Amino acid sequence: MIPVKAGSPASTSTVTVEEFADILRISRLSAYRLIKSKRVVAIRVGRLWRIPEAEVQRFLAGGQAE
Repeated sequence: MIPVKAGSPASTSTVTVEEFADILRISRLSAYRLIKSKRVVAIRVGRLWRIPEAEVQRFLAGGQAE
């Protein structure tokens, strides 16, 4: 097992695209469009996308993607 430091990207909690869409009450396709347009920062893990919880909170607060 590889040790992970607190606060490092590997220790960040994430949500799936489906969970993100449910939180925002939008379709899964709309969530993927937000990722593709880079309005939401997401991490690709193999074929899957994950959105950090901090990014979900930033988006809900109306912040801009960095």
